[in-house]
Amino acid sequence: AVVSTQSTGVTAAVYIVSILPYVAYNTVKPMLPGGEGVLEYGSSEFIYYRVAMALISIHIMANFFIYCLTIESFRSFLHGKVKEILPCFPSRKESVTLSKNESEKMAGYS
Repeated sequence: AVVSTQSTGVTAAVYIVSILPYVAYNTVKPMLPGGEGVLEYGSSEFIYYRVAMALISIHIMANFFIYCLTIESFRSFLHGKVKEILPCFPSRKESVTLSKNESEKMAGYS
């Protein structure tokens, strides 16, 4: 599959923005007093570390949306998969009818 330069650029930019807090944390941590110790729950250092790790996770999830917006073949693939899976789910009208029939059977009408 051909990946557009737009997609690559956006992915790289999101990666850099998401990884910078983690890199900053690992760069500064050894310089802090007690920098090699265990993080104390609730401390500002602990919170910053958690935010930095969360940003890395957001980057991973953002890739899906970046690819959806920038790569036409990926959108086509997803569209095909949705069409393939969609018949497995009953429509709203079918589920209402099914529920009505089931309630009649439970009430002893049929």
